[in-house]
Parts: sequence; structure tokens; C-alpha cells
Amino acid sequence: MRHQRVNDIDLYIEGEGIPLLCLHGWTMDHTMWRYQSPLADRNIMLISYDRRGHGTRPDGDCGLIPDLHDISTIIDHLKLDRLALIGMSQGARIAQVYAHHHASHISHLILQSAPAAEDQLTDVTNPLIPIDAYRALIQAGEMDAFRDRWLHHPLMHCAEDGPRQHLHEMVERYRGSDLLSSSSRKAALTRKAEPFERSGVQKSSYVGPLLAITGDQEPRLLRHYADHLIDKHRSMSDQPAIRLDIQGHGHFTNMTIPHKVNDAIFDFISDHRSSAVA
Repeated sequence: MRHQRVNDIDLYIEGEGIPLLCLHGWTMDHTMWRYQSPLADRNIMLISYDRRGHGTRPDGDCGLIPDLHDISTIIDHLKLDRLALIGMSQGARIAQVYAHHHASHISHLILQSAPAAEDQLTDVTNPLIPIDAYRALIQAGEMDAFRDRWLHHPLMHCAEDGPRQHLHEMVERYRGSDLLSSSSRKAALTRKAEPFERSGVQKSSYVGPLLAITGDQEPRLLRHYADHLIDKHRSMSDQPAIRLDIQGHGHFTNMTIPHKVNDAIFDFISDHRSSAVA
């Protein structure tokens, strides 16, 4: 694994080939993508990092707009014209919005357990998560109580021992700074949305190859939204739109059944490689 630093972002890079930027979910960090390391031996360059408010970046300006700017910063730093983008849960929401506003940078879009996002440039709460209750616990300094409640949330259910332990370790590292800062920054985020839209790239809907992944054990809302994304994509694009619903697994399919997810990612990217170099 190679390490590069740009601004306050530590990039973790494995392999050579088609670049795949990995966006982790809420309370997770870049280590959730270690299960995808075998792709580095299959002509895919894995790029992961800790999003703002997570992992090695617990402090600073958090929120959707700063997250979007970080992706552009990484693309510029690596001198990439285009890359494949995968996001998990909250990371999938960020991936969707980025692809919508910077479609020319994205060769392939992979969404794992994505909440509704479309092209919204404001922070949106996943209706499945009682975020206000969690924020109140964190504000009161009750991090242990927050972690206990979150780890018992249905989205966090994980039957496999190794991945379940890893989830606990990542949540233990999470400090809640993104929730503590979000309420005081709503106006600032709204002001920042306009310059993001005018940052030099023409806004256009993403119409490239799309892969939507869910587990059949996770909430119906997420599975229905994945179906909606695929149907909508097929109605406006002749590029592949592939739906994968993995039987017997929940929210963290990339961790609990990595060989199946990795094969799907590899086949999706390699079968449509012309899109990556167009």
C-alpha cells in the first residue's frame, strides 16, 4: 500500500490500473475497504481515505459540500481525468451527488446501500437513523451510550464475527464531530453550494455505467431506492445499469461477502472498460 498526503487528506493507494475511489459510510473509516484489496491484483487501483469527521480526520469543517470538494481535490492531486467511484451508505449519497454535478470526471458509479440523494446539495438525514437522538447523546458527552445504541441499530447488524468486530473498532474511533458541527453550519453549507456548482465543470446528470448493490437483509427502503435508481438510469441512458441484491446479507456486503462484491466490481469495471478511457 502506498501513502500520499494532500492538504489534510491521507490517501491509501493499492495496485495499478483503473482508479477506483472508495467513500466509506457514516461512523466508518477507510479501513472498511480493506476487504476489496484483492482488486489491486486485478488491474484496479484502489484509493481510500478518511472522510471529514471520521478516522484520522475527526476535526475541521464537515458536511456534504466539504466532502464533495475533497473528491475534486483528490482527482486533481492524482492528475486523473476520470475515475470509477464507489460509495457505501452515506458515502454512496456523496458519490451520487458528485457524479450528478461532475459527471465528466466519473467513468463508473457503484452505489452500495445508497440512501436517497439525487442532485441535492444540502445535508439530508437518512430517515432510517434517529440522528437527532444520537446528536443529543454526543452533545451530552454520552459517547458510550451513543455507540451502544448505534451498534444495536438494525443497519449495523452483522452476523459474521470478523466484520462485526471491525465495525465495533471503527465506531469506537468515531468522535461525533460531524454531528456537533452540522447544526451551526447549515447557512454556510447553503452559501457554499453555489460556488461548487460553478467550480468550472458543467453540471450534468451522470449517464455512465451504474452498479447498485444491496443486501436482501437490509431495510426495504434502501432496496427500493436501488431499484428506482436502476429504472431511472435505464430510462435516460443506454449505458449499463446493473442491480445486485445479495441474498442472506445486510448493509455491509463489501465486508461480509467480499468475494461476491469484488467479483461484481471487477466484472462491472472491466466489462465496460471503454467508458473508463473515453
